[in-house]
Amino acid sequence: MEAQIPFSSLKVVPKQGDIWSICLARLNISETEYSSWQPEKGGFHTKEAFGMMGFEEGTPNISA
Repeated sequence: MEAQIPFSSLKVVPKQGDIWSICLARLNISETEYSSWQPEKGGFHTKEAFGMMGFEEGTPNISA
């Protein structure tokens, strides 16, 4: 699966070298399925369990 989230919808554009904490997860209640790209400890809203995403030179649509 692939998804694109425009930075304009987040109202922020990352700069080269920025590091964001991020949680990418899904919940399918009808099937009782939970999945995320980073192991979740304490639920999807536990910021301390979020993964880190860095923006380096060559990342599309970032400002230098």
